[in-house]
Amino acid sequence: MRDQVARRKQQLGIMSFSDLLHHVDRALAGPQGHSLLTRLRERYRVAMVDEFQDTDSVQHRIFDRVFQRPEEDADSPIRSFV
Repeated sequence: MRDQVARRKQQLGIMSFSDLLHHVDRALAGPQGHSLLTRLRERYRVAMVDEFQDTDSVQHRIFDRVFQRPEEDADSPIRSFV
């Protein structure tokens, strides 16, 4: 059933919110991940997360990658969870 739903969504060109999160997560971990991180950090300097207690592990991993200051770049703008 799950495969049928995935195929049907692909045929219709639609994605769920969960699909979007997983695509971003895989892209950040993929071969172009560093480039994507650079572009996201240039475009989005801050993010506000409402209802943080409802954030799942994929969302947390994405925010952690994008908004934490890279250890190798001490001169980068500070990104942090508050």
